[in-house]
Amino acid sequence: MVASYSSGDFQYKLVDGVIELKIEGERLPGSGKNLAREFRNQAPRANTNLIIFDIRESYHPLTKAEWAEKIERTAILFKGYILALVIRPDQMIESMEMQQAHEAKGGIIKTFSRPGDAREWVLNPDT
Repeated sequence: MVASYSSGDFQYKLVDGVIELKIEGERLPGSGKNLAREFRNQAPRANTNLIIFDIRESYHPLTKAEWAEKIERTAILFKGYILALVIRPDQMIESMEMQQAHEAKGGIIKTFSRPGDAREWVLNPDT
C-alpha cells in the first residue's frame, strides 16, 4: 500500500507499513510546521509506528538555541515511533543530537546513509 502527500519542502509516504518522510531545502525556524501538521493528520491513520526520516537534502542554518528547539519539537512529534534517520556524512553531529533527544523521550532511533539500509533496520529494529 502506498499513500502519499507532498508539499514544497517535504514528502510524506506510507509504503508497505512504513511512514517515509523526506525534507528538502533550507530549514529555518518554523519551517517544520507544515510537516508536523500533516504528520499529525496522517500518521494516526497509518496504523504503524515505523518511520524513515530522510534529511539528506535539507540544510539547517540555525543558531544553537533554534536547533535545540527544533530537535526537541521533532522528538516530541515522533515520540513512540521507531525512527530510522537517513543523513549525509556532514550531518552526523545533527543526527547525534536528534538521536539523544529521541532516546530521551523513550524512542528507538538509528542513523543511516542509505534509505535501503534504513528500511531493512526499521522493519526489524532488534537487529
